Amino acid sequence: MQEPRILEHSIGSDFIGCFETNHQPLALEQFFTYLQTNGLIVERQRGREEVHDQQALLNRVAPRFYQDRLIAPIYHHYSSLCDQALKLYFERYPILKSGRYFHLNCKFQRTRPGEGFHEWHFENGGDNAYRKLVTMLYLNSVEEGGETEFLYLHRRIKPLQGRLLIFPAAFTHTHRGNPPLRGDKYILTSWLEEFP
Repeated sequence: MQEPRILEHSIGSDFIGCFETNHQPLALEQFFTYLQTNGLIVERQRGREEVHDQQALLNRVAPRFYQDRLIAPIYHHYSSLCDQALKLYFERYPILKSGRYFHLNCKFQRTRPGEGFHEWHFENGGDNAYRKLVTMLYLNSVEEGGETEFLYLHRRIKPLQGRLLIFPAAFTHTHRGNPPLRGDKYILTSWLEEFP
């Protein structure tokens, strides 16, 4: 993998940062199969249609997998891109620089056609009150559907391979993952968490 870089970015008045990166395409089916074969994939399903996808928390796998030749480079590449993007985001909103943050979790997720997280939700409710920002990297482009849709902002963001998003975890950025209509959608998601 080449050195991760942000190629261009914009941070809108809606507090959504959109960062185009040089993240290289991955052999996603092979990676997913590897995770599944090793028992690291969890099938998530709630309700009849609202939530259905497959995911793995890459930073919470057994130590032998964390240093794995497939998992470790992806996790470290993503972390480097997030660090660069968060630095740009903090330059735009300097008030954030005073916080004490952790950016540890990393969720790999596959969503097949017709699946997704269709429920409107935000990221810092319930047990997740410490979440301040969401970072999300689209690992592949989706031809049709699969957008991240923001309820109150009336905005949909198309999944393009290598696009990294940063947005607030609060109710103001209530969102959902629309189902991909053709082809699978793969993303990495994590959260910038602030602790007292």
